[in-house]
Amino acid sequence: MTEAEKITSIFSHWNSHKGCGYGKVKWKSHRIFSLPCQQAVRKRLRQGYKMDDLKQAIDNYARVLTHSDCKWSYAWNLLEFLIRHRPDRRKEEQLWRWLPGQFELDDYIKPKAKVDKARAAEPKAEPFEEVTQAEKDAILAETPMGRRILAKRRKADRMRKEP
Repeated sequence: MTEAEKITSIFSHWNSHKGCGYGKVKWKSHRIFSLPCQQAVRKRLRQGYKMDDLKQAIDNYARVLTHSDCKWSYAWNLLEFLIRHRPDRRKEEQLWRWLPGQFELDDYIKPKAKVDKARAAEPKAEPFEEVTQAEKDAILAETPMGRRILAKRRKADRMRKEP
């Protein structure tokens, strides 16, 4: 496959996600394959990125962008996706986070969704059995403090009964 075919294939793969998204976040597809965009794809291929890895990175980005439980809300176009840098570290590119081997969907899931997912996976607890007052008193009678509590209760009951 020639370099031009690889570049076109990556562009077509990007546009295959057209219409994806939820709420206000929509996939930014392209009508025209601009020269800067072509140059960015060519640069990534020449840096040693494989075409399949770039396509997988696009798929990973699409999963996060179109997943309603994810906290990612910036829709990039292909050019931004390929050349964007981290604001705090200008030399570190954003593309690495989407590449196979680096990407973990759980890193982008909202905390509430993680908790809901964990709760759904937990086995349901069985309800407690009702304990009678006599059983509670028997447990209390086993300790010195419990015996004092029971003695005070009996005294209070006698006081209520006497007129």
